[in-house]
Amino acid sequence: MGGGRVGSRLATILQKEGNKVIVIEKDKERAEEIANLNSEITVINSDIFDKSVYKDVFEGGVDIFIAATSDDQTNMLACEIAKRRGVQKTIARVVDPDLYEIFLELDITPVNETLAIIENIKRHIHITEHVVTQIGGDRAVIIREIVKEDSKIIGKNIKEAKLMKYLVCIDRNGEIIYPEEKSIIEAGDILYIISTYEDLDYVKELLR
Repeated sequence: MGGGRVGSRLATILQKEGNKVIVIEKDKERAEEIANLNSEITVINSDIFDKSVYKDVFEGGVDIFIAATSDDQTNMLACEIAKRRGVQKTIARVVDPDLYEIFLELDITPVNETLAIIENIKRHIHITEHVVTQIGGDRAVIIREIVKEDSKIIGKNIKEAKLMKYLVCIDRNGEIIYPEEKSIIEAGDILYIISTYEDLDYVKELLR
C-alpha cells in the first residue's frame, strides 16, 4: 500500500525478483504512472479502507502486506486490517522513531529510515580488515584474528578465555582444529570467530 517513491521502488524490486506484486495507490495519476512503468505489477487505484478492495487484494491469498505511505497511523491501521484478513506477516514504514516500539507491540514489523541509517553506520564502524563475511542479514560477522605473541589468551584453554560461545575453529599451521573447552590457545593461531555486532567489542577485548 502506497505508491510513492518508497512504495513504487520496492514494488519494482520485488517484482523483478519473481514475486507477484499488487500496489494499492489512492492517487489516480500516480496509480496510472506506476501501471505504465511496469505492466507486470497489478495496480489498484483505491484506498485500503474501501471494502471493495478487500476482495481484489486479500481473497486470493497474500503472503506479506507492506504499508509504505508516509503516514504512520495510516500504515498501522492498514496493517491491522491486513492481519484481520488473514495476512500472517505485515511490514510498515515508520516515519516517527518514537512509534517504533508500538508497531512491535502490535506484531507489525517496523522499518524506520532514521534508525536503519544509524544502525547501518554503527555496523560499518565495527567493520575492520579482519572481517571475513557478514551473515544473518548483516546482523553478525565472522572475523579472522591471529593470536599475537603478547596476547593474554596464550596458554589458556577455550573455556578460560571465554571464547567457547564465539570460536568456530582454529587454523594452526594449516591444520583446522575444532574447539573444545580444554583446547589450548597458542601464539600464531588463527581464530575464526562468529559474533553479533552487539558483542563484537566484547569479543575483541577478549582477544587482546
